[in-house]
Amino acid sequence: MNEIVMILVMAFPMILFTIAPGLYLADYLEKGEYIQEENKRYIMWIVTVIFALALSTALNLIDVGGFFK
Repeated sequence: MNEIVMILVMAFPMILFTIAPGLYLADYLEKGEYIQEENKRYIMWIVTVIFALALSTALNLIDVGGFFK
């Protein structure tokens, strides 16, 4: 339970680092006409949150030593 809390706590600062990939992916999908302008904001936030959670999970595993065991 403590690891889940730490992952969620570390995800908030990671949003600063992961907002750029979300913006780039939303722009790419809009230019390729895969999505419409109305859905661009939702895609950007979903990608940002997923990248932030993935990055904070990876940092938590590295900190705990999960990758090196």
